[in-house]
Amino acid sequence: MVQVILCQNAAIEPYIDDIARLRIEIFREYPYLYEGDYPTEANYLRKFVDVRDTMAVLLEDDGAIAGALTGLPLRCEDPQTILAPWAGEDIERHYYFSDALLLPAYRGHGYSTLLIDAAYRALREMGRYDTITLASIERTGVEPPGGYRSVTELWQKLGFTATDKVCMIPWLDTGDDTASEKPLRFWMRGMAG
Repeated sequence: MVQVILCQNAAIEPYIDDIARLRIEIFREYPYLYEGDYPTEANYLRKFVDVRDTMAVLLEDDGAIAGALTGLPLRCEDPQTILAPWAGEDIERHYYFSDALLLPAYRGHGYSTLLIDAAYRALREMGRYDTITLASIERTGVEPPGGYRSVTELWQKLGFTATDKVCMIPWLDTGDDTASEKPLRFWMRGMAG
């Protein structure tokens, strides 16, 4: 049976392994093509346990985690990468969905909307955020595989609008020996819309 589980702050800790596994598996796919490893992913996810107002909205199917939406206040992200395009702006009331992860078998069935809706409800209860942002890669130089569907359509359906803000994040592509920077474009929507 599929269910949505909302975890906040320290309650995320028991799910770090599951979310790390999802990040490695899903980000290995096009367009990210990320050569992830467990120690890096687990270390990255530790911030969700220690920072106030973090969340992980999980999609569980018969005890297995099949999807996750993670989020935290935008101000808590890396100033050298994620926050670079926001320099000089007041982002105190901006919330950042850092990961939107769903295994392929669960895509196209409305589960992304369930995860986002649960996150919106939690943010409304917090009452401290006016704007939600997320970022998606703008991959160039590699052709998408047949049947690939961009998340752009989903973000638009959920009320997000692409901005002119782009950050550069380095990571190791599958099969590469050195990391290279990739552009991620920010999308935004207000809490009311």
